[in-house]
Amino acid sequence: MAAVVETPPEPKAPPMAKPPPVLRAVPRPTEGKVAEELAKIPYEPFLPVEAHLVTWSLVLGAVLLGVLVWVSYAFFAG
Repeated sequence: MAAVVETPPEPKAPPMAKPPPVLRAVPRPTEGKVAEELAKIPYEPFLPVEAHLVTWSLVLGAVLLGVLVWVSYAFFAG
């Protein structure tokens, strides 16, 4: 009696992935157009509350940076 050897089925190819999107060059504005658009923007000075927010943000950032430096020297000095 002869042994029958079955071959395993061929694996199926994975489905094709979507092709990548086509990148198109965006035309860059000329210097004249940029200057014209910037000239159209009206001048808006800081409001007092905005000045306070900027000041508090800078102070808080400096304080937290100091705390971070102190923690790194106090606990992770090597």
